[in-house]
Amino acid sequence: MQSTSFGHARLLQRVLATTTRDTNSRRDGLDQYGRPQRKKMEVPRSRPLEVALKMFDLYGKSSAILDVHFQGEAGTGLGPTMEFYASVCRDFARRDLKLWREGDSTLTGKYVFHPHGLFPAPMLDSLDDDENK
Repeated sequence: MQSTSFGHARLLQRVLATTTRDTNSRRDGLDQYGRPQRKKMEVPRSRPLEVALKMFDLYGKSSAILDVHFQGEAGTGLGPTMEFYASVCRDFARRDLKLWREGDSTLTGKYVFHPHGLFPAPMLDSLDDDENK
C-alpha cells in the first residue's frame, strides 16, 4: 500500500533506497527520477484550517511534498510542517464548526471534547426541508 499510494516518484525512490541498501550497488543515475517535487508554503498561524483547505485544493492531486514555513518565523522543514498539521487537526475539532457530537453540553471552551473520541454530529433535517420547497 505504501508503495502504490503516493505516486510513481515515491515508488521509485522507495525501490531505489531498498535496492541500494540491500546490495550496496550504485543507482546508475536512476535516483533523479525518484525525487518527489517539494513545494514550500508560507502560511499564517492564525487560520490553520482555512489555509489547509486552500492548500489541499491547490496541491491535493499533486504528489509533491509540502513543506510549511510560518510567516514571520525562522525555520522550515519537518518540524514546522508537523506543527501545522497538528494545529489543523486541533482546529478541525472547533466547537463552532458543529461537526462533532458533544460529550457534555455543559462544558465550555473552543474545542469539542468527548471521553470516547469524536463522533460526527447528525445532519440537520432543515437542509432536507429546504430542498423540498
